[in-house]
Amino acid sequence: YLRAGEIPDSMSDSVREAAVSVNNAIDRFRDSVNSDPEFALYKLLVGYESVFPDAWERREMDIEADNAYRETEVTKLIDKVTPDSADTWFSRLQLFAATKSNDLATFPALGKFLRNLGLKKPDIALDYLSRIGGPLEAFVPALLNGISESSRAADGRQLSAKWIAENTHLDGVMRHYRSFPPPNKQVLENGLRAAISEERHAAVVDAIMAAAEHHTSGTNEFIDSVLLPAIDYLTEQRRFSWADELAFAARNSKILEDLSEAQRVDLLENLAKKPEISFREERLLQMLI
Repeated sequence: YLRAGEIPDSMSDSVREAAVSVNNAIDRFRDSVNSDPEFALYKLLVGYESVFPDAWERREMDIEADNAYRETEVTKLIDKVTPDSADTWFSRLQLFAATKSNDLATFPALGKFLRNLGLKKPDIALDYLSRIGGPLEAFVPALLNGISESSRAADGRQLSAKWIAENTHLDGVMRHYRSFPPPNKQVLENGLRAAISEERHAAVVDAIMAAAEHHTSGTNEFIDSVLLPAIDYLTEQRRFSWADELAFAARNSKILEDLSEAQRVDLLENLAKKPEISFREERLLQMLI
C-alpha cells in the first residue's frame, strides 16, 4: 500500500493508474474487514502485525506508536466487560485464544487484558476461572496474577490451593506461582507432588522457578522439598530444560548459594546426565563450582 502510493510522476500514466487501482482495492478490503466488530476486537487483542488507523496515514513503520495505540484501546475494553456482557466476552475470548501460533509475540496484548480484568473486575475473572477450559486455560496465570493484586486476592489463593488438591489446572497455577508466592511452603510442595503425579513436566519446571524466585536467602527453604526433588524427577524423565531455566532464575536468586556441599553434588550429578552442555549450562556450572 505504501509502495503503491509512492509511484513517481516520471512513470507512465498507466503505471500510476494501476497503483491507484491497487490502493483503492486495498481501501475497500480494509473497510470491509474493519466493519466487522469482532475482527476489530480480535486484531486489538491478538497478533503483532495488526494495522491500526493512524498507520494508514504514515509513510513509515512506527512500532512505538502502534503499541501505544493498542495499549490505550485495550485498556478501554475492560469497561465493556460487565456482568451483562460477561458470557459474550467469555465465548469471544475462548475463540480468540484458539489462534494457533508458536510465536510468543502473538498473545501479549490478550494476556495483559486478562490480567487487568482480574485486577479491575475480579468477580468476573473468578467466574471465568470457575468454568475455564479449552484454549483459554493457557491464560489461567494472567487471570490469577490480576486477581492476586485485587480486592479478592484471598479468593484467588484459595482457588489455586483447591485446584492443586484436585490435581487440576496445574500448569496455570504453577506458572502463576512464579510471579506470586504461594500462600505457604506446603502449597508449593503439594503443587510439585501433584505435577509429578500427573506428569505435568512444564508445571514441575515452574515449581523450580517458583522455588528460586521465592527462596529466602540464607535458608534451606524450598531446596530439599521442591528444588532437588523436581530436578531429580525431570532428569529421570530425560527432560533437562530445568538447567536452562534454573541458570536464568539464579541470576536474581540466592538459592544456589545456599546449597550445601551434598546438595551441590546432587545437582551436579543430575546435570552430568545431560547429553550436551551448552553455554547456558556453563553459566549454571559457574554458579555451582
